[in-house]
Amino acid sequence: MNIRIMDKIISIIIPTYNMEKYLERCLSSLLVDRKNDIEVLVVNDGSNDGSLQIAQKFANQYPDVFRVIDKSNGNYGSCVNAAMKVATGKYVKLLDADDAFDTANFNMMMGILMDMDADMILTDYVKNYGEGTKETISFSIPDNRIIGFDEITMNRDVRRVMMHAVTYRRENLLKIGYVQSEGIFYTDNEWIFRPLSTVKTVFYLHLPVYIYSLDREGQSVDPTVEQLHSMDNIKVSCAMLRASSLIRNSDISEPVKEFLNSRLYNRIRHQYKDYIVNGRFTDMKELDFLDDNVCDYDGGMYLDLNHELLSKPLFCLPYIYMWRMHPKSHLQRVVISTYNRYKRLKKKHS
Repeated sequence: MNIRIMDKIISIIIPTYNMEKYLERCLSSLLVDRKNDIEVLVVNDGSNDGSLQIAQKFANQYPDVFRVIDKSNGNYGSCVNAAMKVATGKYVKLLDADDAFDTANFNMMMGILMDMDADMILTDYVKNYGEGTKETISFSIPDNRIIGFDEITMNRDVRRVMMHAVTYRRENLLKIGYVQSEGIFYTDNEWIFRPLSTVKTVFYLHLPVYIYSLDREGQSVDPTVEQLHSMDNIKVSCAMLRASSLIRNSDISEPVKEFLNSRLYNRIRHQYKDYIVNGRFTDMKELDFLDDNVCDYDGGMYLDLNHELLSKPLFCLPYIYMWRMHPKSHLQRVVISTYNRYKRLKKKHS
C-alpha cells in the first residue's frame, strides 16, 4: 500500500543569525492547531551563539514541522535561497527570527489557506515599538475574497506594502527562478519587488498575523547600521533595476508594470535625496555607482530623475540634474543649505 505524505500548505522561512534571545519566541508562535500543515525552515546563517541549538530543539520535538538548514554566513538573501531550494509548501512566507506571528490569527489564516487559490495573500501586521507602543498596518481594499491584482495597484496602502504582509504562491517564484542577492543587507526589499510581478490574484485577510519588532538594538533599520551598510542598500536597488529590465520585457499587465516601476522610482529618488540633500550618507562614489546602473538599466528613469525638484513652490531646483552636471556646484550647496534651514524652522514652529 502506498502511503501519501500530506502536502504542506505553507513554508515559513526564518533566516537566523545570532538570535538566541528571540528565536524561541519566534518558533513558539508557529505552534498552531494545524501545525502539521506547516513547514518551518530555520536557516542558521553561521550563528556563533545558541541559535542552532534552539532550532534543533524544536526540530527534535516537532520533526514534522521544523527543519534546520545549517550553513556558513552569507546574509539574508543566502538564507532565502537555501530554503527555497527545499521548500515544499503551496505558499511561502518570510519571518525574521527576532519577530513572531500572532498565533491565534495565524491559526485562522491556516484555516483559510487550506482551500485558497490566490497568487498572494495579504495580511495586516503589527509594528511593535516596545514599551507598549504598537501600530497595526492594514489595507483599504476588499477583504475575504479573491480580487485581481490589477484592481488594487493604484491603492495607496498596497503601494507601500512591506514583506511582513505578503504570502506568495511558491510555484510563482519557481517559474521566474527567483533568487535574492547574497552577502548584503536589505534584500528583503527584493522579496516585495520581482515576485510581485507574478501576482494576478490577491486575497486580503484583515487580520494582523505578523508582529514586527522595532525595539532591538542593531537592527538593519537602525540609523547606525544603515550608515555601515549604505552600499548594501545601493546594491539592492541595482539588483531591482536589473529585475525591472526583465519585467519591462515580460507579458505582465501594464497596471502591474506601472506599479512596480513606481515602487522602484520612489525608492531610488529617495536614495538620491539622502545623499545629495539630506546628507545621511556621504560617500558619493556609492551614488555614482547607483547613477551608472540607473543609466544602464532604465534610461527612462534616468531622464525622469533630472526633473526631480527639491520642493514646490519655493525650492524648484532640479538637484539631481545639477549634481550630475556640476557635482560641486556652489549654487546647489547654497540652495540646499537654505532649504534644510527652512525645513528645520518649519518643523520647530509646527
